[in-house]
Amino acid sequence: MGQAHIVHRSDITVLEPLLTIKGLKVYYFSRSNIIKAVDDVCLEILHNGSLGLAGESGCGKTTLGTALLRSISSPGRIVEGSIILDGKDISTISDRDFDRLIRWKKIAMVFQGAMNSLTPVFTVGKQMKEILDEHQFTGNVSNAISESLSQVLLDDSIVGKYPHELSGGQKQRIIIAMALLLKPQILIADEPTTSLDVIVQAQVINLFKRLKKTGLSIIFISHDLSVISELAETVGIMYAGQLVELGSTRAVYSNPKHPYTQKLIATIPRIKDKDNSLQFLKGKPPDMADLEKGCRFLDRCSFAMEVCNKDPPFFEYENVKVRCWLYK
Repeated sequence: MGQAHIVHRSDITVLEPLLTIKGLKVYYFSRSNIIKAVDDVCLEILHNGSLGLAGESGCGKTTLGTALLRSISSPGRIVEGSIILDGKDISTISDRDFDRLIRWKKIAMVFQGAMNSLTPVFTVGKQMKEILDEHQFTGNVSNAISESLSQVLLDDSIVGKYPHELSGGQKQRIIIAMALLLKPQILIADEPTTSLDVIVQAQVINLFKRLKKTGLSIIFISHDLSVISELAETVGIMYAGQLVELGSTRAVYSNPKHPYTQKLIATIPRIKDKDNSLQFLKGKPPDMADLEKGCRFLDRCSFAMEVCNKDPPFFEYENVKVRCWLYK
């Protein structure tokens, strides 16, 4: 789960996480509905740790990532919970202080499809310089750009090129280099391999493995469980706005506890399996604007019982946290 800062006290030695999320709720408000996009999520990431967030589209993965960067689109907002970075609750500081002290300097994000947002009429170097200028960077601009490019295995010759002169893999690495310009402690990568061919996907995955070795803490958001298994030491499974299972990637993949996680992993074809028939998950996720009491996976679960009509808390079972009454 990565390295941790060790805090020595008179009676105990504590492993101090880099980021702690407690009871986080992010809702979208309209005149008639409240969408509980992220509902009571708790997790932490250690220094030099890597966390994967997986689940179906619309389960709240991206909203959770944007909440950490305070980039939630209107009419959404954080309504409850805390986001503690290096011992300080950054969810309570002013927008001005967040922009000045946290955004891109402590936490940066590579958004899904961001490589298509590069401005076609400006060179790579100019677009990277704009980021530094906007954040009132006082160091050597050329050196900062060069160092950031070298982290993603690109040389300085790319600075004078325009986006249309670059391959998809190069553009994706440019976006990652931009996120690393101000040396953040945490990088959030939202679907970093989507829309890339398999060869370029492998290059990007290897790049993230290399970045992990530099001490960067990374949160990977993906619906692709195979990508998360390659990159993350810890995995959180999200369903209908809630975290339903959290544990080491090895533990969750080898012996999934939550019925949803079991079904999700069963959909992955395995070469050695004698039964090659494809698995699927019946039904569909609940209407996020009309959630009923109880477990949100109730209507799709093969193990549903009467107690499931009550909201399940998190239970600790075999070193995994699971939101399911089966593990009471």
